[in-house]
Amino acid sequence: MRGPVTRQDYSNIIYSHRDNRELDDAISICIEATQKYPSDSFFFGLLGDLYMQNSSFNNASNAYLENLKRLHNKSRRFRNFSKFYKRLKARNEQAFLTTYHSAIADAIQHDEIQPAIVSQLYELIGDNRFASSELRQVMLWLKDDQNLDSLQAIIENAIYIGNTALLKLTVSYYLNEPYSNKQSKTNIYLVKQAENQGWFDKALQLIEKAPNYLRNPLSIRSILRICRKKKNYSYAEEKLQLDREYIAKSKFNVLYELTYYFDHKNNNELLNFTLQKMRDAAGGSEPIARTLYNFYLRFNMLDEADKISEHIKRLASSRRVDKNKKHLFINPDQEEALSEAQMELANMLSALFVEVEHTRRMIALRDLIKGFSHELGQPITSAIQYSYIK
Repeated sequence: MRGPVTRQDYSNIIYSHRDNRELDDAISICIEATQKYPSDSFFFGLLGDLYMQNSSFNNASNAYLENLKRLHNKSRRFRNFSKFYKRLKARNEQAFLTTYHSAIADAIQHDEIQPAIVSQLYELIGDNRFASSELRQVMLWLKDDQNLDSLQAIIENAIYIGNTALLKLTVSYYLNEPYSNKQSKTNIYLVKQAENQGWFDKALQLIEKAPNYLRNPLSIRSILRICRKKKNYSYAEEKLQLDREYIAKSKFNVLYELTYYFDHKNNNELLNFTLQKMRDAAGGSEPIARTLYNFYLRFNMLDEADKISEHIKRLASSRRVDKNKKHLFINPDQEEALSEAQMELANMLSALFVEVEHTRRMIALRDLIKGFSHELGQPITSAIQYSYIK
C-alpha cells in the first residue's frame, strides 16, 4: 500500500488512526509528518494534541513548544496550547511547570517565538519573563502616578494604531499586583480605558482594587455607568443600597446615573425624586440645568422642561466670566454628563423619528390598499378582473 505523499495525505491518515483510537499509529505518522514538513506548525500542534490525548504530558509539552515556535500572529492553534497548559497546570506539578516556563522563556530570549504569541503566553501564564520590553517599561510606570503621562502616551499610541494587546496585558498585570496609594490616578485611568474597550467585567475588577471604593463617588458613578452599558445592574444592586436615602445623600455625578437606573427599573417614584434632587443641585450650574432639561424631554415631562428652560435663560444672561482667563467656569464632569445626556436624547429622538416615519409609510400603504380594494368593487374593475381570471 502506498504511503502518505502529500501534506493532506498525512493529515487524513493521522485523523483516521485517531478516530479509530489507534493513538500510537497516529503519533508515529505525525512524527514522520513533522520530519517531512519541519516548518509547518500544524503537525507539531497535532502531535501535541495526540500526546495529550494519550496522557503523555512530557512529550506533549515538547511538541507544543515546537508548535509555539512556528505559530504566527493570532493563530487559532494557540487555543490548543492554552487548553493543554490549563490541563498541565491542573496536575499541580510545580517543578515540571517551572522547568517548562524556563524552556519557553529561553525560546523567547532567542527570538524563536513571534511577539504576538509571546503576548498571548504572558496573558495565559503571567510569567514576567514572557513580557516584551514595552510591557516591562509599562510595569515600571504603573507603580506611581507620576508616570501617568508616559503610560497614557504609550497605551493610547498603541490603541490609535489598532493594537489593544498592550492595554489588555497592562490590565492583566495590574490586577495581579498589590495596590498602592501612589496608583490612584493610574487606577482611574485604567478603569476608563477598559470601559472604553467594552471590557466591563475587567473595569469592575479594577475599581475593586482601590480601597474604600464604595465610598468614592467617582467609583460609584463608574459602577453605575458600566452596569448601564452592560444593561445589567445586578453588580450595582449587590454592592449598593439604591434607595431613597441613598439618593438623598448623593451628588450630581451619582444622581445622573441613578436617573438611568430608576428608569431601567421602571420606578417612577424614585426617578422623580432623583430628578428633584438633581434640580436642587442645579443651582447656578448651567451644565446641570441643561442636563436636567434633556432628561425632562426624554421622560416627556414638558412642563418641567419649560420651567428649567427659563432657569437656563436666566443663568445664560448672568454668566460670570473670569476677568483674567476669559472663560466660563465649567466642571469637567458636569460637562461630560451634559454631553452624554444630549447624545442620549439625540439617539432617542432619532429612534422616534424612524418610528414616526415607519408609521407614516404604513398609513400611506393602508390608504393605498383601501383605494385598491375600493376599485375592485367597481363594475369596470370587476369586469377586468373577471376577464383576467378567465
